[in-house]
Amino acid sequence: MTRYVCSKMFTDMNIKFPYNSIKNCCKSNDYTISDSELQQLEQNGENIFTQNAEYMRRKRSMLMDNNLPENGCDTCIHTEPNSLFRDWNRWEKFDNSLDLEIIANADNFTTYEFVISSACDLKCVYCSEQDSTSWARELGLPINRGQEEWKQKVLRDLREHLSVKVYDSNIDYWFFFSGGEPTYNTETLSLIHEIISKVPIPNIVISTNANTKQAIMDRYIATIRDYPNVQWTFDCSIDGIGPHADAIRTGLNWQVFNRNIKLIMMEPNAKVRISPTVSMYSVPRMYEFVNYFYSMFAECNQHHSLMFNFNMVQEPELSPWSMPQGYASTLDASIQFCKEKDLYFHKHLLNVQSLIGTKIDEKTAGCVERKWIYFNQRRPQYEWSQLFPHVPEIIRELKNENIN
Repeated sequence: MTRYVCSKMFTDMNIKFPYNSIKNCCKSNDYTISDSELQQLEQNGENIFTQNAEYMRRKRSMLMDNNLPENGCDTCIHTEPNSLFRDWNRWEKFDNSLDLEIIANADNFTTYEFVISSACDLKCVYCSEQDSTSWARELGLPINRGQEEWKQKVLRDLREHLSVKVYDSNIDYWFFFSGGEPTYNTETLSLIHEIISKVPIPNIVISTNANTKQAIMDRYIATIRDYPNVQWTFDCSIDGIGPHADAIRTGLNWQVFNRNIKLIMMEPNAKVRISPTVSMYSVPRMYEFVNYFYSMFAECNQHHSLMFNFNMVQEPELSPWSMPQGYASTLDASIQFCKEKDLYFHKHLLNVQSLIGTKIDEKTAGCVERKWIYFNQRRPQYEWSQLFPHVPEIIRELKNENIN
């Protein structure tokens, strides 16, 4: 029997300042801690990160009921048994003999992720105005900003939490910065400096589009060199090669991306991981993608089994699950390549392959077509039909299925 106790719910903290929310996995449902609850927790001397009401509900659903919590982990619930829970969970052999009440109330945090703002210079096809200021400007919508008072309150509690926390020298502590684009935000480096001053030898992870301007990248390289005992990781988001990458992540400069990741790989205490968000647009060229980056990393002696991260678009207009079943075979070569090169990424690709064609209904063709028309009309600088000729073919096939 599967034990639905996901390690992320207990070891991870994700603070999203533009949303005034704290949660424990980037794919879980957002929830907001109200000002009144924040005040009550403070008056009771309780930790806002481990003892707020919604977080306790979600933990108890896993521990006591052995369920992924509804209205908490909906993304994984809807994609079981091929969910990201299967890839991301690190408590595969959870010890049932442990005192569940103690686990529910304990501080097991080892991983902290910060979304400081939605400031971003790109308009990735699967993103939105909520997480990218560039998307918001294109759509003529307000920029997503959280309440400054809430942000400062949570930052004060975070500083106190990190200052009094008991650190285990046998455990690695990870601090992730995402967004928006963290290198596009002037607050990121300041918070990194604070964390380094409070946490013994933290691991710093920057989830970046690597489109960073030279002057800003120079500041990051200088900081890496200032703290040689800190391990730095740059999770670089990219979904294609050359013009395909530029189009999927609209605004990206492919040459700048390559320059920046090669600069990072030259630093002995820094490494790069490639973070594709697998989508309908990237599936057919996956072999070219994994081959290109494996070759680059091998040349720099940087290749390793976890050099690719796991993620997948969930929205039906771009998700692999909206592709006709015949497209599953287009992943065969990349899966085989990853197996041969001992890349753990092949397990994620197998899950993606299993999902292709599983969630097609009478609305799917319209969803895919509307998004396709939008990109062609609003971003005419790219030759969409030449770069992604399979997408109009998918639309035609889905329409024909509806007719038949």
